[in-house]
Amino acid sequence: MATRLAQRTVTTRATSPEGMPPPEAITETNALVKALATMAGNLPIAALELREGRMSPERQRALGALIVELGELVRLHAELPIAPAASPTA
Repeated sequence: MATRLAQRTVTTRATSPEGMPPPEAITETNALVKALATMAGNLPIAALELREGRMSPERQRALGALIVELGELVRLHAELPIAPAASPTA
């Protein structure tokens, strides 16, 4: 899941004359948000399995790798040239 997203983040993104990101930028952002939401939904279960000793070392390594990869995708997304999001207070 995150690997497919990483492949899409290398796309150059310029803003349209109206200051809106192009459709592919919106698609990338939506995919990243979906991946983060999925991870957030699964983390409580993973934490419980880890605390109870039910998560194998292999699954722990896989979870750690996924968390790191998602973090890197968020960082890369922040570096891409897109129009800034509206302020939540605006």
